[in-house]
Amino acid sequence: MIESNLCDFIVPYSKLIKVDQELILLLTKAQKLGKMDQDCRLDDSVHLKPLWVLSLGTLDRFGNFLNNTKTLRTEEPDRQLRDWRGLQDQAKLSLEQRERVKASKNKAGEIISIWSRRPGDQAITIGQLWRALTRMERHDVQRELQKQILRDCEGVKNLNFQSGEDVALLTRRGDLLTVQDFQTAQGDQGAQQPRELPQIDALVLYGQEDEAFVEYLVTRMEKIGLKVFFPPRDLRAGMIEHATRADIIAKRCKKVVAVISPSFCQDNKNIHDVDITTIIYLKNRQRILLPVVYTRKRFDMPPNLEGLWKLAYRPERTLINFWDQLIKSFENEKLLKGLKAEDKKMDFPSPPDETGAPTQQANSSTAHTPFLATAASANSSTSTIDDTSNGPSIFNTQSSTVSHFSTTSSEAALMGAPSPPNHEPGKMKQAYKSLKNKFKKTSTKTSDKYKAPPEPGS
Repeated sequence: MIESNLCDFIVPYSKLIKVDQELILLLTKAQKLGKMDQDCRLDDSVHLKPLWVLSLGTLDRFGNFLNNTKTLRTEEPDRQLRDWRGLQDQAKLSLEQRERVKASKNKAGEIISIWSRRPGDQAITIGQLWRALTRMERHDVQRELQKQILRDCEGVKNLNFQSGEDVALLTRRGDLLTVQDFQTAQGDQGAQQPRELPQIDALVLYGQEDEAFVEYLVTRMEKIGLKVFFPPRDLRAGMIEHATRADIIAKRCKKVVAVISPSFCQDNKNIHDVDITTIIYLKNRQRILLPVVYTRKRFDMPPNLEGLWKLAYRPERTLINFWDQLIKSFENEKLLKGLKAEDKKMDFPSPPDETGAPTQQANSSTAHTPFLATAASANSSTSTIDDTSNGPSIFNTQSSTVSHFSTTSSEAALMGAPSPPNHEPGKMKQAYKSLKNKFKKTSTKTSDKYKAPPEPGS
């Protein structure tokens, strides 16, 4: 009797203790999330912005944080995966979309890009993405990307967003490449004949290692008055599939500024865009590619880039100004005359010299080949960026001749320059004597050859 009463008392009490433990766990988790979330909150105006306004650069940074697989899940009761797989589960993608994400290099960016194109009432906002990151307990991602998301929203502050209709407009119009294009298309709604989309002065292509220099380049070009299309900033999540860089190069772009580097040449998209400029030149006899070089590294270039004149950024040079030559290439007299002294300042740091000297070849017979022959062979196989390569076209002949002699010590080693002469005492005197004797023998033979024959009877 006593045992049964005791059991009746213990069982409910143990259930009560379990409920209390779960409640304490939830309160602790909520308190923890509240403290961590204080630095990661967004304004209500940002929460309501559609997800497609995130830039391509922001999607790349999402990939840097979420593409790496995480083993540990979140705490009970959610048990969410803390990498791109958790984001994929919350986006509720179809089987076809999941396979597409699996084949993508930037899985997190592809998920956000697909998620941002939900039509009508299913349109996704930045607030929903933010709550998904909170459920995944990825407050580190929120803290790191908060400023960049605010910057993306600042760039679209003049747009009139309508729930679902902006995504439908992006779906209908595949030629919308920038926020300015979208704004123009919004104003044309209801008009019988839409306006032409604005022309762009320059599209900037680059590799990862020159990112800081390219940001400086784009900022200065826009300050001078050029309209620049910079894909990491101007391409948005909802526009990536519907608009390609090939369209803007072929139809709306005056120049393609390509900042060439080893990483640039390894990117297939960049090489494809360069090929498009070559096709345009062959078709219309219009050269729109403007190669710019910042690095001093030696690297292999594609054949269609190796033979082109390149504008090198070298602040230490005073004879030729980088910004003068760049603006001249656009053939706009108004911009050229409007250049101020501060616009011509080359205040970005000069590229560092290459530290590692190339190793000499093991074969001594090839290591000491004649200078000009070795230089010519090195020039045909490996592209060496020289400081004289950024002169105007009238200096092309001079730069091609001087570039073999105005090299650093490492470049001279690469070309296989001959060993310096031996200046030990007595060596030069001995060489002079042997040369003098050889000259005497040659002159004697020549004089005997042309001597008149003796007269008969003499």
